[in-house]
Amino acid sequence: MSLTVPDTRDWELVTSFTKGKRDFTMCNDIAVLPSGNMVVIEGIGKGHTADLFDSSGKYITPLTSPDEPESKLNRPSATAVTSEGQIVVVDRSQYVKMFDGSGVYLQSFCLPEGATMYSKSVATTKHHIVVGESTTGMITIHDHGGFVLTSFKASVKPNHLAVNSKQRILICQSGIGTHLASSKPKAKVLSLTGEDILTIGSFTLRDHGFVLDISETQLYGITSDRDDNMYIVVRPDPKLCSAKTNRGHIHKYDKNGNFVACILSGLYMPKGIAWSNDSLYVADNRNVKIFSNVYM
Repeated sequence: MSLTVPDTRDWELVTSFTKGKRDFTMCNDIAVLPSGNMVVIEGIGKGHTADLFDSSGKYITPLTSPDEPESKLNRPSATAVTSEGQIVVVDRSQYVKMFDGSGVYLQSFCLPEGATMYSKSVATTKHHIVVGESTTGMITIHDHGGFVLTSFKASVKPNHLAVNSKQRILICQSGIGTHLASSKPKAKVLSLTGEDILTIGSFTLRDHGFVLDISETQLYGITSDRDDNMYIVVRPDPKLCSAKTNRGHIHKYDKNGNFVACILSGLYMPKGIAWSNDSLYVADNRNVKIFSNVYM
């Protein structure tokens, strides 16, 4: 098995930004609008927020408005953007909230009966909103109006979701938390009806001079580019190392799930990741970093 020695020659840091004059408390997810504006999910414990930033990283507005009680977010965990530029946010409630591109609340729709109150993930296709429940493994497919089209239990826990250009679901099981104690990090590509198409691997990496196999790593985000190459955030299991920061990696895989390269390493503590306009957006705990491939 080849080791993931970082190959960063093709990638450069374009910019990074914080929340005004302070660092983010903890960036958990990021999504990019067609305009280049960004939505960042921030927080730890009960202090979660969802905020809108312009393309340069300047803070614009929180998504929750005191004038719209229905827009209130209960510890938001993930966000995505529809093809029409509408913002979708999931939180610890049974409702999915939607906002327009300027952050104005539009509507909420209810998840199917039995949906849990715990962390969720979300992604969008041209016609669908895909919601994953981390604890149960359930995935529901909605139209952009919120109507449930289908639901199924995925073969891996949907801790992180994305969708590629072929309208296939990219799914990461982090392998973390007490309710996932018996599971290992996994990543797969599924159809919109839940069939397994392929398994992505491997997640072996070289970190601070040590070789870590799949049982010693965790996955914290997934996205894909215009050619359906996939990018996954890989970090060492914090239980196995004394240093918790500056150990984040980004792995690249081809459209068939084969490992290509470790394109970035030494990231502070990355979690959410997004691809837009040939750039890679990384929610790296204290700030957001934007990388571009110099050969694209």
